[in-house]
Parts: sequence; C-alpha cells; structure tokens
Amino acid sequence: MGYRNDIQGLRAIAFLLVFIFHLNSNWLPSGFLGVDIFFVISGYLITGIILKKKEKHKFSILEFYEGRLKRIAPAYYFLLLVVAVVGFFIYLPMDLPLLRRSLITAGMFVSNFFFAGGDSYFGAKQAENPLLHTWSLGIEMQFYFLLPFILIFFNKKTLPYLLIALILGILGYYQYRYLIFGQETGTYYSLIARIPEFLIGSLFSIILVNGQLQNKRLFLPSAILGFILLLYGLITLNEESVFPGINSIIPCIGIGLILISNENIISKFLSNRLLVYLGTLSYSLYLWHWPIMAFLRYREGVFEGHQFNLQEIFMIIVLTFILSWVSYTLIENKLRTGNNKSFILKFSAIILPFGIATYSLHGLSKKFETPFEYTHASFAIESHNRDNVSFLGDRTDKHPHVFLLGNSHANSLKPLFHLLGNKFHFSLQTLTSDSFPALEGIKKSEIPERELVYYNYSRSLVPHTKQLIDSSDVIIISADSFDEYHSVTSAVDSLAKSLKPHQKLVLINSYPIMDRNPVRINHGYVKNSNYKFRLHANEHSFRTIDSIARVNKNVYIWDISKASIYNDAPYYRDTLIYYDDRHINRRGAELLEKEMEKEFEKEILPLIKK
Repeated sequence: MGYRNDIQGLRAIAFLLVFIFHLNSNWLPSGFLGVDIFFVISGYLITGIILKKKEKHKFSILEFYEGRLKRIAPAYYFLLLVVAVVGFFIYLPMDLPLLRRSLITAGMFVSNFFFAGGDSYFGAKQAENPLLHTWSLGIEMQFYFLLPFILIFFNKKTLPYLLIALILGILGYYQYRYLIFGQETGTYYSLIARIPEFLIGSLFSIILVNGQLQNKRLFLPSAILGFILLLYGLITLNEESVFPGINSIIPCIGIGLILISNENIISKFLSNRLLVYLGTLSYSLYLWHWPIMAFLRYREGVFEGHQFNLQEIFMIIVLTFILSWVSYTLIENKLRTGNNKSFILKFSAIILPFGIATYSLHGLSKKFETPFEYTHASFAIESHNRDNVSFLGDRTDKHPHVFLLGNSHANSLKPLFHLLGNKFHFSLQTLTSDSFPALEGIKKSEIPERELVYYNYSRSLVPHTKQLIDSSDVIIISADSFDEYHSVTSAVDSLAKSLKPHQKLVLINSYPIMDRNPVRINHGYVKNSNYKFRLHANEHSFRTIDSIARVNKNVYIWDISKASIYNDAPYYRDTLIYYDDRHINRRGAELLEKEMEKEFEKEILPLIKK
C-alpha cells in the first residue's frame, strides 16, 4: 500500500474536528469523532503493512514494535518533557502530584486507565489536565501490541470472519452493559470498547486487494456513501450520546468506505496541498494543541470551564502550529530515520530529562507547597464524603442535639460552627458530602454524568444522615445552591414538611463565589495579583430557601452572604480567605465567626438553647 495524499488529508480533517471540539464543544458537538477517524485509519494502514510483509515472509514483531516506537515515542516524550517543565511553573504545588501521576501513566502509555477514574472534586479538572489527550495514544499503542498476534496466527481467509465476530461480540457486550448499568465514564477510555473502530479499518484492508476497490466505477458511490455516513455521525452525535459502541460504527464504516475509494471528487478534495500539509503535521498538531488549551484553562481558574476569547484562540492556533512544526521538523522527522544506535543516543537526550523532571515534581511540590489551610478545606474533613461523624463545639456537652449537613459549603463552615459551639457552650454533629446534601429524594436522572461520582458518595451517606436528622432538635443545612437541581429543592422542602413539632430547620444562605480561582491567579496565599475579582451572590438560591421558609413552620434562614469580610474578597488584609473560586478557607471561616457571632447569638442560638 503506497503513500496516499488523500489519507493525509483525512488525517487533517480528523485533527480539525478534534481541535474545534476542544476549542469549544458547542461549535462542533460531535468533533470527538476525529479520534475515531484516526483509529480507523490506523487499523486500515497497519493491517495492510503487516499482511504485505507477512505474505513476503518478511514480517518481524520486534521490527514492527521498533518501527512504531521510532514513529511515536520521540515527539511524544518531548511533549511530556515540556509539559513537566511548564507544568511546574503553571500548576499549583498542591496539583503537582496529579501532574506527576499523569506524566507517569502517559509515559507508560496507560493514561487511558488513569483518566477513566474521572475528575476529582477539587484541584485540576480533566479539562485542565495537559495530558488528557494522551488517552488515545495509550489505546493506539495497546492496540499495536495486540494486532500482530491476531494477524499472524490466523490465515487471510479466516481473518474477516474473526474480525467480524470480534466487532459484533464487543459491540453486543457493551450494548448489554449499557442497557443494564447505563453509560459508564470508563467506557470512553476503554481499549476493548475502541477495538471495533480499529478493526473496521483492518477489515476493509483485509477483504480487498491492497485495501482498494478494484472496480473504478464504485469509487465515487462508495466515497459518497462514506461521506454521508460520516456526516450522519457528525450531525447526530454529541457529548451526551452513548459512545463508543453502536453509535460509533456508522461513521467508522463511512471512513472505511472513503479509505477504499480512490480517484474521485472526495479523494481529490482530501488531496489538496493545505490538507495534505496539515495531515503530515497531524500527529504533532494533536500532541501540542491540547496542553496549550489545558494550561490556559487551568491558569484562568474558572470552576465551570473557560471559554476562549478571540485573542486566546488566535494565540492557541499560532502556538499549536509553531510547536508542531518544531516538533515535526526537529524531533519526529529526524529521530525516526537512522540506525538504532543513533536513535538510542538521540532519544536518551529526551527521555532521561523527562524522567528526571517527572521524578523531581514530587520534591518540588513539597518544597513550594502553600500551607494546607489556605488551599483546602482543612478542618474536620474526616466527616466529609465518609460515613464518619465529627463532633464540633463544646466537648463538655455530651449530648449534641444539633446536626450540620450539606455539601462542600457546609464542610468549609465547620470551623465557624466549632468556634460558635465553644463560645456559646453547645456541641453539634456533622456529616457532609461533595455537591449534594445527603437527603432522600434527590433524583439520579437529573444529575449530569460528570457529577455522578459525587452523587453516589452522597447517596451512601443518606441512611446515617436520616438517623442523625431524626435524633436532632436543630438541623442546619448549608449549600452553595439549593436550586441547581429541582429534586434538591424538593428534598429540602420534603424535610421541612416532615419536621417534628420540636425540631427546627436552619437553611444557610452561603457566602458569594468568585469568577476565578484566586489561588491559581495569585499563585500563593499572600496577595501578589492585581486581578479584579468579581463576586456572585446566591440570590436565586436565597429566593428558593426563602420560599420554603415562608410555607413551612420551624424553618429559619441564616444569611451569611452579606458579611463585610467579603469586601475585598478573596483577600482579607492581603491574605486569601478563599481556597478556590467557590469555597472560603479555614481563615475565612474563622473571620466569618468573629463578624457573625452577634447575629448568630440573636437569631440562631435561641433555637438551639430552647
């Protein structure tokens, strides 16, 4: 199978789809299909290469692995080295261990397993991880390891039936899992779930002579049908689609049909100079585009993700192209030629510094670490996301009848209640969870997939939370929003309606949130940035809990959102009182106690002391 310009053009299309999707998924919701195009092309080309050498009795597994390593590893490890160095200056010390784990798993080509675990609630999100895109390269290398054994041990007549059986078997298995368990995040990063996409390319390569239709009259109809199938996938799929699986097969077959059809209007379009040039750079373009975007997102410190402006988009395009050209010209193109000794010497100049830089991140993260209490919730955290109750306040009060629950906002207020309890001689119990208060009635169907892990944490705490509610006289709930999900509002309202005559429910209207993560913007806990932070009050949430309090007896609101300590937020006397854009730190909670204690004594303490 000779060099084909149209395949290079198809690679360019695949990259552009991914690139646009990563810039803004709203512009091209199905742009993730670009990765699947790469997978089909890989299966098609590599299968053809192996079978051709096998027929001539010249195929060697070791030579095959050597060729793949020379092709992929130099530019890849150069990228990892640069990410390790740049990451040290951009990432916060507390996030460097996460970067280090990402580098290690990416370096072993198993990052797909690492990223299948999903986001952590705090710290760097996956969209801010500069190595998230390496999951696809991990899968590709894992497939390259397996494919030769399939092609060697089965003859060419048997192979099509075997590949069809594998494709159908894997698709059937994952469709069954979807029907029984629903969509699973880990499936997206699964090698096995992606194997049908590679094998579709392999199948087209095997069943046709040299992977091409022999009847030229079929070239155009086949290419048009392939284009329609690909277009169908681009129009109908989005991030909410069940994917990969059956939904990935139609566009993948479309790519296969385009690959086997030469000399037609579509192949001529794909063979234009610009697309061929971009296709030649596509591997390096894919390597570099995502880290640039991820570092920008991380540095901006926006909780819900950052939408790039025109200036940033222009910078991303320019940097991606420059770095890709340098990587292709000086690394990728240079190192894959020459003898093994020359390759080892040149490659060592990349991989050894990469290893040293990755290893060093652990020590550097400790050396430059910001004090924990400024960057995390650091008080009574043993009762957060774990079925383990913390006791706050006056320890001489052996019979606590106050219970604090809620999400991470409740967790951040534990120092405040501990100080209030000591000052006014009462104790309280607390059990909190990320994102959702552990109340009955919050519906899984409302929760987006990215939040399901936190939803499940909260569900595991519901039975114990219910016991604590039943045994308490005063129940206090704090959350950043009581109205984000309808069933959360309903759950709080249901609790209010089910109160016993002696029980009181206090709903806290929480502190405002920031437009940016101040720790990342400031890069430390003492003010050294002139960025003007914008505060967002919880007005919608306040109206929600106010409506609940108006129609239910024994329901009270404590509004802590108007305190003066937020006047210069996220700082107080040039020191941070927020540990990210949505949570006050321990110092902030202690300052809040000093300001709010008189209001607490007047409005809430009488409920506790009755």
